[in-house]
Amino acid sequence: TGDAGSIEVRAGSLLVSAGAVLLSGVRKADAQNPAAQGNGGNIAVEVRDRVSLTGNDTAILANTGSGVVGRSGKIRITATNGSISLADGAKLRTGTSGQGNAGQVTLRAGDAVSLTGGSRIEAEVDSGAVGNGGDVSIFARSLSLTNGASLVTRVSKAEAEKLAGRGDAGNVTANVREGVTLDRGFILTTVGDEVLGMSGEIAISARSLSLNNGSRLETATSGGNPTQRSIAGNASINVRDRVTIPGSDRANPSDRSGIFATVSDRAQGGFGGNINITAR
Repeated sequence: TGDAGSIEVRAGSLLVSAGAVLLSGVRKADAQNPAAQGNGGNIAVEVRDRVSLTGNDTAILANTGSGVVGRSGKIRITATNGSISLADGAKLRTGTSGQGNAGQVTLRAGDAVSLTGGSRIEAEVDSGAVGNGGDVSIFARSLSLTNGASLVTRVSKAEAEKLAGRGDAGNVTANVREGVTLDRGFILTTVGDEVLGMSGEIAISARSLSLNNGSRLETATSGGNPTQRSIAGNASINVRDRVTIPGSDRANPSDRSGIFATVSDRAQGGFGGNINITAR
C-alpha cells in the first residue's frame, strides 16, 4: 500500500527507442499478492530541444492495474525550443484498470508535435474499471498525425470476464499556432458498448485544419442503458484560415475523411454531440 514514485527527466534532448520504457504504475493482483493500493506517480519530461520516441514497444506509461484503488499518474512533456515526435508505433498512455481516474497527458513544444506510423497517445478507462479518462492536450507550433497515428480517449466495452468500464472519456485539445494536419490520422474520443458515461469533447484551435485520406475527428458513443443514456461530446474547430477535407482514403474509398459526432446502433439510447466550425 502506497503511492508509486514520480519520474522526472531534465535534459537537452531525450531519445527513447528500441522498446525502452518509462513507467510509473500501481500493480494489479497476481497469484501470490493482492492488488496494490495507491496512486500512480506522475511522469514529467522537460528538455530544451527535442523529445523522440521510436519503435513499436517504446513507451511512456502511467497505469494502474486491475483491482487497484487509486488514480493513475499524469504525463507531461515539454520541449521548450524544439519538437516532440513519436514514430513506428511508439506510444504515450495513461490508463486505469481499477477504481480511479486516468491521468492527463499534456505536450508543450516550441516547434512541432508529430506522430506517425501507428504511434498513439491514449488516456483510457479499461474494461472493468470505474473512473474518468484523462484529457489529452497539445500546445505547439504545429501538429501532424500521419500513417495511422492517433490521439485517443476512451472508456472500453466489456471484454472476456470483465464488465464495461464506467465513467466519462477525457477531452482532446489541440492549440497550435500554425496547422493541424491529419493524413490517415485520427483524433477520437469514445465510450464502448454498455458503458455508463459520456465521450469527451474535441477542441481544435489553429491557423488551418486538413483531414486527408480517411482521417477522422470523432466523438462517439455506443453505451448507455434503458435508464441512463450516453452522450457523444461536441467537436469544436476554430481556425484563422481554412478547413480542408478532401474526401476518402485513396486506397480504401469507403473510409471517409470527416468530422463526426455519432451514436452507434448498439447504443441503448443516447445523443450525438454538436459540430461547430469557425473559419475566419
